[in-house]
Amino acid sequence: MATSSPAHHAPSPPAASTTDPRALSTAIADHVARTVDTLQRRAAEVLSTFSEPRAADLTRAHRLRVRFAEAVTGFALGQAVRRLLTGLRRGLGADTTRAVRARLELALTSATGDHADRRATLATLELANEHRVTVALGEELRARFGQLAPRLTAVVEAVHDELARLVPARADELVAMLDLVARDPTLEERLADELRLGWPVLVALLRSKDAAISTPSPLWAAWLSLARGQRTPEALTPHDYILVVR
Repeated sequence: MATSSPAHHAPSPPAASTTDPRALSTAIADHVARTVDTLQRRAAEVLSTFSEPRAADLTRAHRLRVRFAEAVTGFALGQAVRRLLTGLRRGLGADTTRAVRARLELALTSATGDHADRRATLATLELANEHRVTVALGEELRARFGQLAPRLTAVVEAVHDELARLVPARADELVAMLDLVARDPTLEERLADELRLGWPVLVALLRSKDAAISTPSPLWAAWLSLARGQRTPEALTPHDYILVVR
């Protein structure tokens, strides 16, 4: 009697993501718009509580303000990514989040662009309000936060692509997750805290480049060293703050 060999079946291909492309695109656009709006609104609220500092040297004040705005913008982007990762960890677990984070760091690096290009784009802000530091800073941060939209979009798209690769059956959960993440107040709270911590550092530097300044914030301690042309242990630059998502 003839015997037959056990059948060898080819492994099944991984399940494809079931995410509706239109629903995903809408969810990403809504999430990014709400994030940018949150940053712009909260920064304006905090800046409105600051007293206008005296700055005898307008050229130096402009330079410090620009570097301050760069650091705040990088911090805000990092915290927006941190908020997204926190939501991802709650929904899909730590292992998946760690794998996605590696992809995000690459997406962030490719999405940040050239600082020189952004400075050129923002040159139009050097107008009538240049002599008013709080107003000029508010205008600059509003513009810079608006420019974060394509970077945030690239990051969220990278998250979905990595989820579709790692856990395709659950990639569609990102649509609902983005709405929950956008409701999390952590981003605006952290932004407000760092603005309040950074403002006294900026004001002190505007008054005197040699002022004795101390700050409890690692961000502003590093920024202070950079503003004074000193090296920091982490060799940080404003660009590097974008990757601070701890």
